[in-house]
Amino acid sequence: MSLVSRKKGNNLEIVYESKDVVVMLGPHEDMLTELILDVIKRKGSATIKEIHSELKTIASEEKIRRVMNTLRKTKIVNSTRGKYFLLQPNFNEKQYF
Repeated sequence: MSLVSRKKGNNLEIVYESKDVVVMLGPHEDMLTELILDVIKRKGSATIKEIHSELKTIASEEKIRRVMNTLRKTKIVNSTRGKYFLLQPNFNEKQYF
């Protein structure tokens, strides 16, 4: 089960719904950034593949990589040997957005 299906109030717009399937629009970049930061906070550090394994239903590895590059440029995260971690352990994404 992915993080998105467990997270309540994810605000993804439902395009189609039946008893067998729910089709939703993907998240805006701000929302995706929050989801990615949630994964990193919970795990302490994570690779792109680890983040993607939790968010694969809503974001490609390339989209996650773009967000991670933005977070690195703004000095919110850094990486060592492919693992991303928060530079500010008490970072509050609500202040960022």
